[in-house]
Amino acid sequence: GRDWSSDVCSSDLCAPFADTFDSLADFVIVDKISRLKFIGMIKGYEVGAHLTNKKYEKIVHYRKIDKVTLESNDQLVVCLDGEIFYYNKVEVEVIHNGIKMLFPKNKHE
Repeated sequence: GRDWSSDVCSSDLCAPFADTFDSLADFVIVDKISRLKFIGMIKGYEVGAHLTNKKYEKIVHYRKIDKVTLESNDQLVVCLDGEIFYYNKVEVEVIHNGIKMLFPKNKHE
């Protein structure tokens, strides 16, 4: 079946290159932008084009990671599974085989 890890954020393709089985996290950072620019990005985000559209390459940064630490004097806005949090320091680490994933049969095929 289809690997549906790329559209875990509802039907939007927030991480179109995600792979449930690669033992890596898809990490996307968007620089601070105006509300108007953000609104203009929404359509591309819905289809996953925010990572491939050249007009966003200077403000959207994408990496596959196994561990990362971010620190800032200003609070970082962090979205985890659709929930918004504010931190000055964020540490993310992938724990290989840390959880067992169960996928419904024929879901998203």
